[in-house]
Amino acid sequence: MSRVIALDPARSGSLSSVHMVGYFTIGALGTAVAALLLEAIGRQGASLTALGVLLLAAALGRR
Repeated sequence: MSRVIALDPARSGSLSSVHMVGYFTIGALGTAVAALLLEAIGRQGASLTALGVLLLAAALGRR
């Protein structure tokens, strides 16, 4: 949140609102996708997919 506000401190309220709406929207979409994935490939498949995505994010974050 501090990085978002640092973009333009004079508009911190607006930036904070946009950040929070995006945060919860992405979270809801992620939950919906996870439910579909769980239904389609089961618990083990969904867990392995999540692990793969986390490893990819870690690899990209190290760049």
